Amino acid sequence: MADENFSFSEVDNVYNSFLNPHLKNTLCWYISGKCNLNCSFCEAKKSDHDSSKELEYLTKNWINFREGFQNLQGRWEIFLLGGEPLSVPGILDILRDLVRNGHKISLATNLSYSLGYYKKVLNILDGNLCLFLGTFKPEYYKPEPFLKKAQHIDYLVKRYGGVFGVGAVAEPDYLDYLYTLGFWFRERNIKFKLQKKRVNNVHINYNKDQVCKIKEFGRRFSSIEDQKKIRFEETDLFKGRVCLTGINYFFMNSFGDCFRCHNLTHYKVNNENYLGNLPNGTLKLFKKPKTCPHSYCTCVLPKIKGLIL
Repeated sequence: MADENFSFSEVDNVYNSFLNPHLKNTLCWYISGKCNLNCSFCEAKKSDHDSSKELEYLTKNWINFREGFQNLQGRWEIFLLGGEPLSVPGILDILRDLVRNGHKISLATNLSYSLGYYKKVLNILDGNLCLFLGTFKPEYYKPEPFLKKAQHIDYLVKRYGGVFGVGAVAEPDYLDYLYTLGFWFRERNIKFKLQKKRVNNVHINYNKDQVCKIKEFGRRFSSIEDQKKIRFEETDLFKGRVCLTGINYFFMNSFGDCFRCHNLTHYKVNNENYLGNLPNGTLKLFKKPKTCPHSYCTCVLPKIKGLIL
């Protein structure tokens, strides 16, 4: 029987312990669902996702995207998500343009590319890197070579001024395996966090045994300070509280449509939580904060950034 009250407070969303909370302006950009892997449990499986229209739109409209980024007021952390962001054609030029516009970059990647390629990426982001988040894919990676690569990338990311960490989806069938890997990462001083699995953007329910394993993972592999920072109850009543999303934070899909937060991306365009389209110049951030319509954040970034008042 599923434990419906499980809040994941010990090992919350994978980004919690890594992000710099002081850079509050954050744009989460789901740049494409394109991925070079095909994990069975992933919602962005390449076998199920046709990214051709996304990529065609991005290529044809990049000049407009670039102008939209230039028009953002202040310095923003652009968090590239996917799919696999580095599989997007022309991604190195995209990163160069974002950095030239004065923005800082965070990036989630499956670490499947060569060290040489990652050096090229990091060289572009030198001094403008926030978080470099690698994801461990148990269906594809063996621990030893992955850990060796992760150690190299950890060194490079720190050298280029960023923070490195590794995350993995808490897939129920792999919990024992991921728990064992936690010791390997800890011995190498690399942060390793779990992310609660979603299906159709809704967190799954875990049974009691799975909940116990995940909580033990958090107690064993998160420092006391980390646990303080990631404390986040799904039962917290955020609904009705003032939230700065739509002002200091927003989510953008691969076609440039912008929404107040990730929870609201399933809403239709022109909904009251829709902010406009960045490449066509209709993006308008809220002038005043609004109250939160949700009981908890599925992406938690507004919470970590201190945007829920």
